[in-house]
Amino acid sequence: MSSVSNNAVAIASNSLNNVLINDIKKQIEESNVIIANLEKTNNNLTAKNQEYESEIKNLQNSIEDIEKNKNGLSSELESNKSELVKLQNKIGELEQNKVIYKYISY
Repeated sequence: MSSVSNNAVAIASNSLNNVLINDIKKQIEESNVIIANLEKTNNNLTAKNQEYESEIKNLQNSIEDIEKNKNGLSSELESNKSELVKLQNKIGELEQNKVIYKYISY
């Protein structure tokens, strides 16, 4: 009877080991799915991050262009103001000459 009982214990132990092995295999498969999903998410986030970095670089370049344009426009504005003052002075001179001419003409 002892050998039958030893045999039953061995079968039970073997059956329990198979259940544990199958459970571990199932957990490994589930872990592999989770890892694959995490890798996919990581790849998507990396791609999105690269897009954002590219957008940031484009925006920085646009800001630099705007700053350069702003400086050029400021210089042009000052030049135009100076020219306007000169023209206003010239108009004033012409109006004075007009008054003098009218006075001389009478």
